Amino acid sequence: MGYVVFLCIFYGVPIGTLLFFIISLYRYFYAKRKNKTEPGSFSPEEMERRKSFLQVSGVMAGVLAVVIIGLAVLLVMSIAYM
Repeated sequence: MGYVVFLCIFYGVPIGTLLFFIISLYRYFYAKRKNKTEPGSFSPEEMERRKSFLQVSGVMAGVLAVVIIGLAVLLVMSIAYM
């Protein structure tokens, strides 16, 4: 049972973070495009909120990517010096 929980966390967190980033990116650019074609569709507060969600999800995805890449590099380096 512990193995299944470990796999869910190990694969679920990066996938969830990536999905959060993609959805935030889509929602922000959709609202931006919609405001360009139909001004006033989204309020400035809503645009600011969507932009902040995009920034937060981007930082989360970036930090997670750096951690995963760093771990992969460390594993490769340890094998190279065996």
